[in-house]
Amino acid sequence: MTWDWEDLGARASRTGLHGDGRLEAPGVRREVELKEAYERGFQEGEASGLERALQELEPSRQAAEKAASQLAVLHEEITNHTHENIMALALIVARKVLEKEIRAAPEAVADLVEKALVHFPLDQKVRVRLNPADLTFLTGKSTDGTPAETPGREVRWTPDDTVTPGGCIVEGPEHVVDGRLDTALERLYRTVFHD
Repeated sequence: MTWDWEDLGARASRTGLHGDGRLEAPGVRREVELKEAYERGFQEGEASGLERALQELEPSRQAAEKAASQLAVLHEEITNHTHENIMALALIVARKVLEKEIRAAPEAVADLVEKALVHFPLDQKVRVRLNPADLTFLTGKSTDGTPAETPGREVRWTPDDTVTPGGCIVEGPEHVVDGRLDTALERLYRTVFHD
């Protein structure tokens, strides 16, 4: 009898006989192959499912990202408005305190006028606009009916209801010094708020 070695190898393979002499049951190899195929299929399915889920969730992710961005902008706006409102409230309180101090010490307007006049040459004609009550107070201190705060100057004193008590506006031919309380507080507000 002649041996067909190829046929013998094929038979050994079908019966589970390996070339190294180990014997394996025919169902074991099939079970290993099925298990490997199951694992491969599971991994491919899992990757495919994950990719599909990510694609389906992408619009939601983009919407959430957009909402977070809008919330950040809104938070910044609210913070800015809050700072602005706190500053405005602080200036309102400061104005009330200053008005009270001015009522208690009306002579402060004389100091304010003197400080404003420093910005004008002595030989320059100026007009000083004051609240009528402040002008009455200043003229009441002098003997000739004009305030004494302007020796050596040509000054025209003008009562002005638009100037709040404690403030003044000094006008010369080239420039104006606005010493009104509201104007000073507004300048302070703009300076602090923009800084």
